[in-house]
Amino acid sequence: MELAGNLDPYTSWEDFQVRNGLSDDIIAQMMEAYPDLVLSTPEEIAAFVAVNPDIALMDGPNGSKIVSGIDRVDLWVGGLAEKHVMDGIVGQTFWVVLHEQFDRLQEGDRFYYLDRFDNFDFYETFVDGQDFSDIVARNTGLTGLPEDIFVADLDDDEDRDDDDDHDNDEDDDDVDTGTDDDGDDDGTGTGTDDDGDGTGTGTDDDGDDDGTGTDDGGDGDGTDDRGAFTLTARDLEGLKNLVNGRPAFEGDDDTEGAAGVRELLGRNNNENNPEFGSADEVFIRLTEARYGEYDATINNRAVNPIFAGLDPREISNILGVQEADLAPAKSGANTFFMAFGQYFDHGLDFLPKDSLNGVIEIGGPGSARAPGVDNPADLTRGKVHVIDENGIPQHLNKASPFVDQNQAYGSNELVGQFLRESDGAQGFGMRLLAGADDPSNPESGSCRRCVS
Repeated sequence: MELAGNLDPYTSWEDFQVRNGLSDDIIAQMMEAYPDLVLSTPEEIAAFVAVNPDIALMDGPNGSKIVSGIDRVDLWVGGLAEKHVMDGIVGQTFWVVLHEQFDRLQEGDRFYYLDRFDNFDFYETFVDGQDFSDIVARNTGLTGLPEDIFVADLDDDEDRDDDDDHDNDEDDDDVDTGTDDDGDDDGTGTGTDDDGDGTGTGTDDDGDDDGTGTDDGGDGDGTDDRGAFTLTARDLEGLKNLVNGRPAFEGDDDTEGAAGVRELLGRNNNENNPEFGSADEVFIRLTEARYGEYDATINNRAVNPIFAGLDPREISNILGVQEADLAPAKSGANTFFMAFGQYFDHGLDFLPKDSLNGVIEIGGPGSARAPGVDNPADLTRGKVHVIDENGIPQHLNKASPFVDQNQAYGSNELVGQFLRESDGAQGFGMRLLAGADDPSNPESGSCRRCVS
């Protein structure tokens, strides 16, 4: 299966260095970590070519063949070494792979909101964060809301205005016509007294009846502590119930169906194939699988022979030594550590593993498994769900593969609905995805699909 993006294979270490602006020190480290592979026998050559027919082999001594080290660099390490696209967080290879995956998912997702809206550029901001106050404003018409609207002042008074309109009228006449809070209930706006004595002479809102305060909170401290938008304890209780997947209040039918049509596990996205895109389905491959020979003892295929003799621990030790004058990341974070946590570890969390299907020995084959020695941390291979008709191992995806990543932002259907909500006028809600021209395919111009 071919990727749609423009990816030209690296032809040599020099090509890899020039295209990514890498220093001589970095290239020397990578050449040490990924040495050339020598295929000495006809059997080794045949096994390699069967799996990697597109890899060019160089002639070696005595009829051997040599695989250049640049062809042995794995996707993960090589991708991290690439120059970042548009000052983003990934290089060209990762960019194209992510774009391809998300583009296909969006095209097959009948609920994906970006296809419903017109006329916005691709990758304009890559990720444009929004506050919950923005969501509330779009859905209520309220303006001037503070960013921390979900922080309630529980000392505030809940009964200052029985009509709950949050206007200047606190005279309990519910007519919304006056600015008079003097307790005379005439709604005429003739008084300025809030002290409850009915004289229209005071300026007190604090409920202590001395006519001296300016407090609208009803807590008697003489200060105005009312926010532009304040939640009561009951409001918070209702919100918590919603986030926990329950109606806001018992007997409240207004919040039924608030989560929308999509199920958290991804079922029923495709009407003809309800399980397409749901959790507990086999992973979808973007490229062909390249394994070694089948091994009946582990009911699995061997790792691609292109990685023969490579030791993950040795690669890590070599590449972990940074050059002396390497500039630190602006954020102060280690890029390898960040990438491991955000991408690799998440994948391990959702991928079932089983040592019966094999292990990848870190530290070298035959190393002693005891404290005080090499003590390798062997990597358990993914659990084989089934071997398909083409002899390719298949693995289960334990989460929904939707592009908007419901479970990454919260394992609750209401959270997913918040992320997808619209402004009702062909606007695109949370704006989690947006952007400019796709750098992996610059000739395409503006596009309405993007990468998270």
